[in-house]
Amino acid sequence: MSPLDHIRTPPTAIKHLVRSADGTEINVWEVGCGSANTSISKRPAVILVHGGGFVTGGLRGPFNAASFWPKQLPQYWLQESGIVCLYVEYRLAYDIKKPIFCDTHPFPKPYEDVYSTLLWANQNAGKLGIDDANISVMGFSAGGCLALTAAVKAKDEKLNPPLAKLVLVYPMLDADTDWKNQDSHSESLTEKVDKKTMRFGWDQYLKGWEASEEKKYAKPLLMNLAGLPTTYLDVGTKDYFYEEVTKFKVLLERAGINTVYHEWDSMRHAFEQQKEQSAEHAEVVREAQTRRLTFIMGAKPQE
Repeated sequence: MSPLDHIRTPPTAIKHLVRSADGTEINVWEVGCGSANTSISKRPAVILVHGGGFVTGGLRGPFNAASFWPKQLPQYWLQESGIVCLYVEYRLAYDIKKPIFCDTHPFPKPYEDVYSTLLWANQNAGKLGIDDANISVMGFSAGGCLALTAAVKAKDEKLNPPLAKLVLVYPMLDADTDWKNQDSHSESLTEKVDKKTMRFGWDQYLKGWEASEEKKYAKPLLMNLAGLPTTYLDVGTKDYFYEEVTKFKVLLERAGINTVYHEWDSMRHAFEQQKEQSAEHAEVVREAQTRRLTFIMGAKPQE
């Protein structure tokens, strides 16, 4: 079943070229659905940052609604909410699908692409018909690292208006992890391969980071978090990022950040994308999707 089956009006997309910090133009897709809410002149916006361990993911070609649609959000959310999606095709540190011919883009380029998109949205809010005081950044997995880094950079640079909200869905945050302390006996072969890919992704992303002028933004768990916007954080208890996400939650609270946290019992990484789902699993997916959207729309999810 396509993620778009419940959408009455399929998403439309406008491609924007956004200049990143090094002058490279990146694709940012403005995605929306036809609805009564699109008549609002100042709509909320969310910048979506896909996952993939810094080495895969993204559209990588013409816009395709079915491949764009993020399973981490409700299928109806654009239709019902009027939110404008700004989907960033940030440069990958390394493209494992093109291992021989790929260009490499280590730190800080991927995060700078996300931060440049936030700046662009802030500065062009009037043209885009969005509320510059109601822009959120939402990142999944490795995209959570990039979303967080862009948010920290924005508060350090005193972005005005400041970023409204930060949403981190099972984010990949510990640049030094090797998962040696985790029990791997119950893991599937796919999960074991994923871990190797994630470690490879960190190694590619952080190549040469110590020589970068932006090096204070290289490792998320070492960044100064004070001053971040209200942050939503969720993770499954069987996610291989569970330990680092719960550690990050403590860091947010110590920094005085208003944090909405939820963990999903027995759920693994990217649990929404599991092909065969029991009724119970599907219900957890729906609840997770709804909690994230509710947070973006401004209401705190019920505990």
